[in-house]
Amino acid sequence: IENLRVEIPKVEFKEEMVQEEINRLREQHALWEPVDREIKEGDLVVIDYRVEDLESGETSEGETTVIVGQRFLREEIDRALLGKKEGEEVEVESVDLFDAEGKVVGKAKVKISIRAVKEKVLPEVSDDFAKELGLGDTWSSAEEKIRHMVKENLENYKKSLVEENVAKKLIELHEFEVPQTLLRRELGFLVDRRLRELSSFGIDTRYINIQGLAQELLPQAIANIKLRYILDKYAQTKNLQAEEKDLEEEYTKLAQAYGVSPEQIKADVQSRNLEEVIKGDVLRRKALEDIMSKVQVIEVEEKKEKEEKQDENT
Repeated sequence: IENLRVEIPKVEFKEEMVQEEINRLREQHALWEPVDREIKEGDLVVIDYRVEDLESGETSEGETTVIVGQRFLREEIDRALLGKKEGEEVEVESVDLFDAEGKVVGKAKVKISIRAVKEKVLPEVSDDFAKELGLGDTWSSAEEKIRHMVKENLENYKKSLVEENVAKKLIELHEFEVPQTLLRRELGFLVDRRLRELSSFGIDTRYINIQGLAQELLPQAIANIKLRYILDKYAQTKNLQAEEKDLEEEYTKLAQAYGVSPEQIKADVQSRNLEEVIKGDVLRRKALEDIMSKVQVIEVEEKKEKEEKQDENT
C-alpha cells in the first residue's frame, strides 16, 4: 500500500466558484410561474396522458409534471410538445413498449393533454434572499458564508477524488471473478435504485429500457463487489475493529441521510438483525481511510489547462 500512487486533478479555489454556488442556490430556490406562450425547452409542463397498447388495446391513464428537454419523457414525445400551448393536445402514434428485461414487445399510441405551462423564475440576490437561505440578515454576510462553504466543499471534493481513485486502483490491482449470485443481486439493487430515482422525477418507468439500464450499470456492480472483497480482506489482515463510537457515527450519518433520529435508525437496524451489515460497512470505511492515509497522492493539472499553456508558449 505504501508504494501506491494515485493522481487526481489539481483543484484550487477560484472566486468564480462562489458565483457558481450562488447561481446554484438561485436555481434551487426558483419558482415556476404560469406563462401564456408556446412550450420551449426548460419549461415545466403539467400533462394528462393516455397510453394505448396498439396490439392488445389495453390503456393506462395518469397525470404527471415534467421538464421539457431534460429526458424525463421519451425523445419523440418531447419533440411533439415543443411549440404547443396550454389546452392543446398532442398525439404520438408509435412509441416502443418494453418488458421487464428491456426488450421491445410492442408499440403504443400516446395522447397528451397539456394542462399547464410554467417557466422558471430565479430569485434576486438581496438581503431577503439571504434570510430565505438562513445565512444571515444581509447579503454580504451570506456571501461570505457561501465562500467558506465553497472552500469546505472543495476540500471534501478533493477527498472524494482520492477515495475514488484509490478504489479504482485497488480494483485494477486485483483480478478475480465475482460470484454470479452476488452480481445479480447487486445489479438488481442498482437497477431498482435508478428506477426509483427516475420515478421520483415523475418518469413512467414502464417505458424505460431495463436491459439497457442493466448493461449500463454492470461495470459499477462488478466494481462494487470487488471493492467490498478487497476492503474486507484488508480489514481482516490489519485486524481493524468496528468500535462502539464508529457504529454510533454510522448511525448518525444514516439518520441525517434519512431525516430521522439516530435512535430510530439503531432500533430499526437491530429489529431487522442488520447490525453485522452496519459493522461490515464501518470496517470497509476504516480500511479505505487507512489505505488513503498511506498512498501517495499526486495532484496534476488537467490536460486542457496544459494544452492552453502549450498554445500560449508556441
